[in-house]
Amino acid sequence: MLPWLGVLLASLVGGEYWWIVIIPVGAHISFSLGYGWPTRHPLTGASGLRCRNSLLFILLMLGFVAGYQGYLYKQLNPGVGVRENIDTWAWRPDKLNNQLTPLRGKPQIQFTQNWPRLDGATAAYPIYASVFYALSVIPEDFHTWEYLENSRTPDAYNRIVKGDADIIFVAQPSGGQKKRAEESGVTLLYTPFAREAFVFIVNADNPVNSLTEQQVRDIFSGAITNWHTVGGNDQEIQTWQRPEDSGSQTVMQSQVMKNVRMISP
Repeated sequence: MLPWLGVLLASLVGGEYWWIVIIPVGAHISFSLGYGWPTRHPLTGASGLRCRNSLLFILLMLGFVAGYQGYLYKQLNPGVGVRENIDTWAWRPDKLNNQLTPLRGKPQIQFTQNWPRLDGATAAYPIYASVFYALSVIPEDFHTWEYLENSRTPDAYNRIVKGDADIIFVAQPSGGQKKRAEESGVTLLYTPFAREAFVFIVNADNPVNSLTEQQVRDIFSGAITNWHTVGGNDQEIQTWQRPEDSGSQTVMQSQVMKNVRMISP
């Protein structure tokens, strides 16, 4: 029972619902083997060889059919995945072909001790990781994870308020983040260092290739719910949002929505 429960949970969590087919097939095979095992007779000679080869062929065919069904399911129902994290190992100086951005010229300051503890948004990690390694003289026994963290915007604000980080690279704080800092007696110092822009992505088959700012606002507030309204097909609009208190969501609410209430994600 427990192995099938594991398969069920894995299929539900991973979204691979066709795995559920394994449960009844596996259960029937297990029951048949368990029922017939006490009265089994060893198969020998040519008949035994044919029987074993037949069973092996059936198992291989069942595996092939299950794999092919999974492939067809993927082709007919392509999933849409959005990664919200990155492989931070790609920005380590000791990694071959790392993605660090070198400074132009010799840095005016360098840290040989009392290194600043940095944290921030996932999108900003390539920037502040490059800055950290370019401005730091690091000994061999140095533990980078103590000074270079990537806990994402909400936790980065929590860590700087608690005193677990010295500098965070994030978008502007939400109202709740400002309030928590104020309640903790922490004054946040803001230093703009870059600009960013929003790119709204639609399905490749969607004929809509341009939206006004007001149309975007109407879509994410629920005033427009069908693509036909903005020149597309007669289909329901399904929107995707970032989590509350994330940097992108905060900027979206303040700069794009202009504090117009967004629909629930």
